Amino acid sequence: MFLRRSYGRLHRTWSTLSELVREVRGADVPILKLLRDWLPTRFGPGRLSLLEYCKFNVDRLPGLSAKERAAFVGVRGAAVLEEILADEYSRILNNDKLIFDHIARSAGLPVPEIFAVYAPSRRPGPFRKLTSAAELRDFLRGWKRFPIYGKPSYGGNGDQNFQIEKWTDERAVVDGDQAVSVEELAARMTQRSELGFLLMETLRPHDDIAAVAGDAISGLRIHVLRLRKGPTMFRPVWKIARRGAVTDNFQHGKSGNLFASIDVSTGRIERVIHGYGHRQRVNVPHPDTGRQLTGFQLPHWQAIRETVQGEASELFPGFLCQAWDVAICPDGPVVIEVNRFAGMNLVQHPYGRGFLEGEVLDLLRERNLEPLLKGGAARSQENRNGRFGRRKAHWPY
Repeated sequence: MFLRRSYGRLHRTWSTLSELVREVRGADVPILKLLRDWLPTRFGPGRLSLLEYCKFNVDRLPGLSAKERAAFVGVRGAAVLEEILADEYSRILNNDKLIFDHIARSAGLPVPEIFAVYAPSRRPGPFRKLTSAAELRDFLRGWKRFPIYGKPSYGGNGDQNFQIEKWTDERAVVDGDQAVSVEELAARMTQRSELGFLLMETLRPHDDIAAVAGDAISGLRIHVLRLRKGPTMFRPVWKIARRGAVTDNFQHGKSGNLFASIDVSTGRIERVIHGYGHRQRVNVPHPDTGRQLTGFQLPHWQAIRETVQGEASELFPGFLCQAWDVAICPDGPVVIEVNRFAGMNLVQHPYGRGFLEGEVLDLLRERNLEPLLKGGAARSQENRNGRFGRRKAHWPY
């Protein structure tokens, strides 16, 4: 076990170093200038590693000042921001997608229908409760509404999601044409969290979106800041899926999916990116449909704005920087989930701008949270804003 873990760490380190060498070689500037421009971003609040600096193409983005480069946020900086902006008492509301569904559904938000939940113990709700492979088999034998979309109730980045296309010859056909036994499917849905897997309706994209981006769901990631003046949309992103994709996640550029920035007021697509680092391409047509994506008008934009900036944001007051995932379906927006914090890859790649600027800084300053950017994760002292350490509540209990 020790040797396997050591080998895993060594392999990851070697892969990171190899990737860093490729990105540095692919940079458009001399190495000394690259290092000189990068170092202030490493020791600033964004805490960018050199590899992250290269992946975000900070050296290639035209006209950035030193202050604008320092606004980019890496993994280390994002961890600090998340601890500052996400209430620790509220995290289960985001971690458990079933709890989120109960809250959103009771508030009247449009959410996908849950057909069943596969879990070791029966979870509450008006759906089929499946606790064994035998019960899963009985459910699939009698089910008529295929395909079924499956995802873990506890978190995940989409790599565990799948789609059951149909049930035939006592086997489930998954993700296109892979036939698996019910025992294999049950093992795939077994998690240590024991919160189970959600088996849900498969959503269909709006016809206008399907015409330019294909039949997979290309959803939105919409950041909503809980400013004193009210919930405010910040740099929404269109996650554009490739043909056959189970999810529209970017996965650090490895999925082949695309990202696009959106004009907040109109819902028009402004800047499309494919890949990352020195191989990133900008404003490319969709690789499968060949259709141009810049200038595309997202349908139902006003309804989307009203959904996420209305009562929805008030359901989760402990998340000051909410990240909503929304699908645009024929009848309007459907809310998939809310994340307690923004994904830096999602918001910085398509905009070509750092996260720590504009209304994000307004949010930190009006709540006296900006001084916490300089700290670590220690929780042993009282901060002057009245919160203990870094992670606690954003409203009184």
